[in-house]
Amino acid sequence: MGLVVPPVCAGCGVTGQHVCETCARLLHHQPRPHRPSPMPPGLPPVLALTDYSGPVRQIITAWKERGQRSVAPVLAAALTDALVWTWSADAVAAGGDVPWRPVGSRPELYVVPVPGSRAARRRRGEDAWGRVVEMACREVRSRGIPTTLMRCLTLQRQPRDQAGLSARERRANLSGAMAARMPSTGWRSPSTSLVVLVDDIVTTGATLAEAGRALRQAGCEPRGAIVLSATRRSGADRR
Repeated sequence: MGLVVPPVCAGCGVTGQHVCETCARLLHHQPRPHRPSPMPPGLPPVLALTDYSGPVRQIITAWKERGQRSVAPVLAAALTDALVWTWSADAVAAGGDVPWRPVGSRPELYVVPVPGSRAARRRRGEDAWGRVVEMACREVRSRGIPTTLMRCLTLQRQPRDQAGLSARERRANLSGAMAARMPSTGWRSPSTSLVVLVDDIVTTGATLAEAGRALRQAGCEPRGAIVLSATRRSGADRR
């Protein structure tokens, strides 16, 4: 098919690759702190790779809304680098950018993906984000980092579509929606472990705050969250 209909970059439209090298590099940044305003209660410290805009937005939309699965390896590679950087000593040396990283240790990494809704799974035919996270964790392990993928978060009720909701409405919509089912009864993460939530986009932070609440209720303290991209909302959307 590639010989007959050459692939087109999901980010910029250039012919030749599903994601061109220029657009792929936009996702490979050192993670930076992101603080939504207003800050939802219980939000773990968040690191974002880049803004949800321009070619990055086009790439994620192609993967998330149009089912372009060829984009998944590019997203997984970006998440891999972010997880490796966060785990490494380089993150501590960066000057306090990762306050939740256990200093002076080589911790085991526990990666907890934020779950999608059943409607999203039906629409996409799979757990699209879960597949990206699984690919990333496999690559992180291949680099010698002890990594456990914990698919422990579930939706115990289906929140309504978040599109168009204000920050306050999103918090109310998600309140109590998630539950965490840990690997075993009485499971506790070691104090030196690095439990990280991962998601594709952060908007108001309501989803990550709810995920953090569910983990804490199950006895697991998330040290932070990593997202591929972060939106910049207007003042009218920050209610």
